[in-house]
Amino acid sequence: MWQNNPVYRELRDWPIGWVLEDPGGRVVSCLENVPTLYRFGGPTYVGAFGRGWAVEANYRAYSLLLIGSQLRHPNVDVLLTTTAGARTADLLTRGGWSRVPSGEWGKSAFWVTNYFHTVRKYLAAKAPPLVAAVSSPLLFFPLRLGDMMAGLPHKFTTACSLQWCPGF
Repeated sequence: MWQNNPVYRELRDWPIGWVLEDPGGRVVSCLENVPTLYRFGGPTYVGAFGRGWAVEANYRAYSLLLIGSQLRHPNVDVLLTTTAGARTADLLTRGGWSRVPSGEWGKSAFWVTNYFHTVRKYLAAKAPPLVAAVSSPLLFFPLRLGDMMAGLPHKFTTACSLQWCPGF
């Protein structure tokens, strides 16, 4: 899938990944091993991305053997996995892996810029049409008033501007 990766071509004896087979020789689990190079402060570091980790349900108890293979991969400076769900991430964290420092992607934040439109669209999705049509004009103002009392700006200015670009 990625054997034209220039890093893969440069590195010797790089395994493209690992598999688990059942007693009959059928592949029941796999983990790809994508090589990357990083430069930080001058030196170049080799990274290995565990990707496409897939395990048949009956063999999930053995799936950490694949991560073990990745952990024992020689001559790698940075190990990453991009396919860890919540349970797997918890297991890996308990096993000494660190999470990538990032935002809290399990939470969302939004800023309402058009209260009337937002309330109307929300009610249209949740309530009968007549209720939405009658309630929208009554409900948007208390929301706006709440933001005004909290000191949130109605409008803001920025030095940034947005424009459409048809290509790169």
